[in-house]
Amino acid sequence: MTKRQTWSIHIVALGNEGDTFHQDNRPSGLIRTYLGRSPLVSGDESSLLLNAASTVARPVFTEYQASAFGNVKLVVHDCPVWDIFDSDWYTSRNLIGGADIIVIKYNVNDKFSFHEVKDNYIPVIKRALNSVPVIIAAVGTRQNEELPCTCPLCTSDRGSCVSTTEGIQLAKELGATYLEL
Repeated sequence: MTKRQTWSIHIVALGNEGDTFHQDNRPSGLIRTYLGRSPLVSGDESSLLLNAASTVARPVFTEYQASAFGNVKLVVHDCPVWDIFDSDWYTSRNLIGGADIIVIKYNVNDKFSFHEVKDNYIPVIKRALNSVPVIIAAVGTRQNEELPCTCPLCTSDRGSCVSTTEGIQLAKELGATYLEL
């Protein structure tokens, strides 16, 4: 009898697809929806973020594990907050460096979060990437399907929806695949 080979796929999911104005402690919707599992509580100290007093503030990432096709182990590190880049470059670099796939997710109704990703974190991620495939995931249903106004007042309004064009442009800049979920 031949032993079946087991493969492992390591996915790093960055960003928060929730509305920043209504944050709560619910597990991430996108990852939980696709894996259909509760997160594993990681015993790894690298998953914890320390505050200024060197006490544990909150986990930086949540680890999910699932099996697919019987012999493929999926390990997903979901990092809904970007604090890992600001507080612990070593952990974030190792996390990204060990990824087989990186998913960058944002809520289509949260332009502030989209600009935070685009302006602050995409440059950091670009420096850490080698040849890891990246997926930009626009999550949610736009509250206003109208084309966004391009006047200076409206373009400075970070509370409006993120257009499909903006998401596609970000994906092109990063050499990523763009998905709307």
